[in-house]
Amino acid sequence: MLDLEISQLSISIENAVGHEHRIHPIALRAGQILAQRIEEKYGEDGTAAAVDRAELTGGDIQLDLSRTSNEQAAQAIAAAWLAAFALHMGA
Repeated sequence: MLDLEISQLSISIENAVGHEHRIHPIALRAGQILAQRIEEKYGEDGTAAAVDRAELTGGDIQLDLSRTSNEQAAQAIAAAWLAAFALHMGA
């Protein structure tokens, strides 16, 4: 799997009261999903130069954590990140 390092991550979550403990596992899982999807779509070797120090900004995601599983939330976040990455890659 692609070794992806995210040095800074900013996630703004509204109305997360009672779900704070879920944020870290969701973010970790989203990173795993993103690395897997990047490798599947672009190949491990072809992305190293393009990813290096890339600053990506994903779009807003509306999640209701009271009705969304950790996996569903991670998938939604990873999809937004992948879309930002695809724009960075010019795809």
